[in-house]
Amino acid sequence: MPSANVSRTAGTAIIVTAALATLIAIALIIASLIWQGLVVHKPCYTHAPPNVSCVVHLPRREGFFHTCFSEDPMDTSVDRPGLKCIGRDYGGDERFAGWKDPGYSEIIESRRLTITQVILGLALATAGLALTSVLLVNWCSLSIYEKSLGWLHLLTGGILLLSAFVLQLGFLFLHLSQTREKSTHTNFLLLAFTRWKEKLQMSTDTHYSHSYWILLAALFLIHVAGVLVLIAAIFQYFLLAEAGDSEEQLQSALTYKGALPRYKTDTDYDELVQNTE
Repeated sequence: MPSANVSRTAGTAIIVTAALATLIAIALIIASLIWQGLVVHKPCYTHAPPNVSCVVHLPRREGFFHTCFSEDPMDTSVDRPGLKCIGRDYGGDERFAGWKDPGYSEIIESRRLTITQVILGLALATAGLALTSVLLVNWCSLSIYEKSLGWLHLLTGGILLLSAFVLQLGFLFLHLSQTREKSTHTNFLLLAFTRWKEKLQMSTDTHYSHSYWILLAALFLIHVAGVLVLIAAIFQYFLLAEAGDSEEQLQSALTYKGALPRYKTDTDYDELVQNTE
């Protein structure tokens, strides 16, 4: 069982690392939302298979809130700033005729679920950072020996892992959205795929871009932060156990000392000896 000083120092380092990881993850999530580079679609005009018509759509870069594209169909370098951008469709007025189209409504639903999960994951990560700060303050004080701090460990670690889980759902809905856009026919979604999946796969190159990988890095860091907080809870458990053992040893020593005979002076001892004789 580690000593109290070692456990306190190691626990402090772990909690500080978890707080920094969470802070960086929050910054990365915000960056992924700002940078409009989630998915890049490039029609492959030059190497389309014989007898397969190309998908007539502009090369484009899609973010969470905007779709950016080059007005030159042959310009496929769309993963750069300075392009023309339009707002990404999340479906406004439900009286819009497109809502009657199953393809349109399915794609919009997937997009909404994706952005909702990402924003919710960001909110939970922010709450986790606040709790980690409170945890660090309490860890560096005498309250490290309070059992309530253990519950704070579990709450903080749980919220961070919940944030990671919600972000994972966001990735799931993002992949679902891209699958639907590849395989769904709709005429109501601007710059969406409007041909069947087989032809699309042969004529369009699709890959994930900066925002996707930034968000993936944030997901990894939040996972790490949550696990680290739970590891710190183990160190606090050792500290509580060691403090309990020390208290029991002290109480046992006091009990033993109280059972020993007490003599006020040497005279009292002499009188006790004489009475015994």
